[in-house]
Amino acid sequence: MRHKKANTTHKRISFSLADVIFPERETVFANMTDEIEIIGKISFVSSNEKEKYAIIDVPGITIPIIVPQNKIKKLMEADCEYDEDKQEERQSYFEAI
Repeated sequence: MRHKKANTTHKRISFSLADVIFPERETVFANMTDEIEIIGKISFVSSNEKEKYAIIDVPGITIPIIVPQNKIKKLMEADCEYDEDKQEERQSYFEAI
């Protein structure tokens, strides 16, 4: 009996770099370009500037990342909720830079 192959190509997926078996992690890092897309959660949004910025917490990156708000692509409503618990912490981080 032959099994029908599911059409799995060209679908958006996610995975951990820790799960990559080939090539080695260093090779993956060395071949990353500015085109790589990163998924994270907004923890703070600046509100006192002409251009708004968001502080993003990304699993696997130990420091928060700041991105212009107009460059953020919304994936799903639940993935982009504002994290009020980190508001004060991220405000001080934003002011420090």
